[in-house]
Amino acid sequence: MAMTRTQFNQALREAACMEFEDIPCDEGLISFHFSEKFERKMERLIMCQKKAYWKYVNTAGKRVAIVVVAILCMFSVGLRNEETRASMLQWCENVYEGYIRYYFEGDTTKVIEYEYQLTVIPEGFEMSYQEKNGEMCVVEYENKEGDCISLHQNITDSFDTYVDNENGRWSIAIINNQEVKLFDYTTQMGAMWVEDGYFMLLVYYGCDNIEIIKEMVETVQ
Repeated sequence: MAMTRTQFNQALREAACMEFEDIPCDEGLISFHFSEKFERKMERLIMCQKKAYWKYVNTAGKRVAIVVVAILCMFSVGLRNEETRASMLQWCENVYEGYIRYYFEGDTTKVIEYEYQLTVIPEGFEMSYQEKNGEMCVVEYENKEGDCISLHQNITDSFDTYVDNENGRWSIAIINNQEVKLFDYTTQMGAMWVEDGYFMLLVYYGCDNIEIIKEMVETVQ
């Protein structure tokens, strides 16, 4: 004998009543215990809701949006930072027998927008030569003994330079939070480094103390 729809609904109600007949009607009589893990999660949730910024991070969409904004802010600040820009400029080298070729890749400069100069000139030196255009600047100073100080500033786009790697001594120093290559030849000492995307070369003909070169690099601004 087939069961009618009314009979089926009645049987379903009776089965449900039997299933829940042992559950007290008064919730105060219900005995339950939450796990420690659940209670810790609830405590953190309650603490978060009490904080002033909870309304800004109470959904997954809001949290994602905040992370995106934070990353964009960090990126924009980084682009304004000279150290970050310098890190995008790669100082490359090819080593050959007798010499090294230096060149640059990445975020290179194509025109000189700011001219660097020695802010402190050793006593007895006077400017003897100057040449500049949109791609390079050269300033030289001489004293009565014939010693010469030369400061070169070049763009790094399509630029390369060659140095002797067999004669003289080379070392590296950190000056003004940047790496500086120091060289010591028989008749000259100097330094090479990158300053805000520009290749800088300081040469002192007649110098016999590399510490003087380090001090002069610090005064280039």
